[in-house]
Amino acid sequence: MIRPSRPLLIAALLSVLPILTDCIPGYQAGQLHAEGATSGTLWERIQYSNGIVAVVEDRIITLDELRRELTPLLRQIQREATSMSDFEDRVELIGKEVVQNLVDRILTVKEFEKEGFQVPQSYIENEFDDFIAEQYDNDRSLFLKDLKEQGQSMQEFRDQLRERLIVGYMRGRFRRSISEVRPEKIEKFYAENRDAFFQEERILLKQITLAETIEGEMEVTAQKIREQLEQGAVFSELAKQYSQDEKAQQGGSWGWINRSDIRKELADAAFSLNEGTYSDPVQLDGYLFILYVEAKQEEGLQPLEQVRAVIEETLIDELTRQAQERWIDQIRKNAFVKLYI
Repeated sequence: MIRPSRPLLIAALLSVLPILTDCIPGYQAGQLHAEGATSGTLWERIQYSNGIVAVVEDRIITLDELRRELTPLLRQIQREATSMSDFEDRVELIGKEVVQNLVDRILTVKEFEKEGFQVPQSYIENEFDDFIAEQYDNDRSLFLKDLKEQGQSMQEFRDQLRERLIVGYMRGRFRRSISEVRPEKIEKFYAENRDAFFQEERILLKQITLAETIEGEMEVTAQKIREQLEQGAVFSELAKQYSQDEKAQQGGSWGWINRSDIRKELADAAFSLNEGTYSDPVQLDGYLFILYVEAKQEEGLQPLEQVRAVIEETLIDELTRQAQERWIDQIRKNAFVKLYI
């Protein structure tokens, strides 16, 4: 079974809803009231009421389910809204998208079950264990606390994991093959999107960073490093030994960087170097930097062969998405779905 990306547990809880109203442009105390419990905007309904937002075959989707899915998105909506009415309009629009996603998830699970497939319990347990490890650093008590505050049971959470595994598997079945991407499509995409493949001048940079601990020691260490480099020492090994930044154990490697990625003083020194050469120490804000350029690329349009794999992946993703949409459109037509939103 193809495993989907890890689901994110909703960290923003229902209690955040009243807090958000304090930050909404144009909001006045008392502007949202209990009369919105059974009518009014979606924003009012998700605060003050529960009820049904959709019926999908023999399943219902409640406002409570919608609320759980929508809550993590509210802060971003609030940041982008220019007024209270704009905020409510955005909640309405995104809320409808969330409901459609929930409907499609239910229909997908039903198709999975209709075809006689099953999710081994071990898959769900592995997914659960991975989730606790990645999201909670194996702190199960913290996870249970969050789950309780959400008003969600352990079984409901495991059911969600199962559904997400199913959706990932069913969508994965429509993954297109590279053989379906004809060479002329790749060439056409490249010609129509040339701006996307313009590459700035960039360098493959390694760096040794020295910080002052004892007065004068930084300069002495820099001179020692320079002498070892002149004697043929490997830059990355010296970075592991002497550098005092987070890239030290990676041999001082910062990967490919553009001129605009680093301070001008460092960029001027680094971009003036030839491949395979290192700089004199550059002093900046109490630090000393020794820079090494492993490789350089001039600015310009990247050759087609250099970006062919990226284009192939983009086109495969598009073909896959189209196949998935055709499939979900068909099962929507054959299903009973009634929306109340």
